[in-house]
Amino acid sequence: MSELKKKEFNRLKNDLDAWREIILFLHDLLDWKYPYSCGWIVSGITALYLVLWKLDLSIVTQLSLLCLFGLLGAFFYPVIAKLFFKPEKWTGVQEKHFEIVINKLLNVKFSVVDFWNTFFWNIADKSIIHVFKTSGVLLGLAWIGASVNNLLLIYLTTLTMCLWPGISQLDEFHVKLNMLKKKLNLSSLSPFKNQ
Repeated sequence: MSELKKKEFNRLKNDLDAWREIILFLHDLLDWKYPYSCGWIVSGITALYLVLWKLDLSIVTQLSLLCLFGLLGAFFYPVIAKLFFKPEKWTGVQEKHFEIVINKLLNVKFSVVDFWNTFFWNIADKSIIHVFKTSGVLLGLAWIGASVNNLLLIYLTTLTMCLWPGISQLDEFHVKLNMLKKKLNLSSLSPFKNQ
């Protein structure tokens, strides 16, 4: 582990220490470790978006309420957690699990930063390739956004992001992915690591 990653790891672990029980629960839920995890995820997200659709709130109101719930959660959760989760019940196995989750969160952060840097790698050059690449992606996103309801797009994106950790661990998914790569002759490309 590099020095930068160790610093980031320790900082993130320290920042999320008060939230460790809920983080482990959410990690296990997203990884489908509980029975019916998939159903709970889909039901919860669908119920949330149905409420948002029915309320038909403006974006400013939605963002304000999101920030309000985030503020209240950040204030009250650590106090409530101390009542329900006793520090002496925290085991070494849970600590190792927490460190694995923190490491996964760091890997996601570094992957997003790498993607961002790769996508805009030649912005300083202002080359024609960069302009065409960026314009094509942005025009494609604009066309999709104009064609499909925004709330539906956000719902599908949220659903995909929340179901992806569980789906990507299924053996059947990897079998189908390998069959697709063979048909398309993409065997050298491997965006998914076998776990």
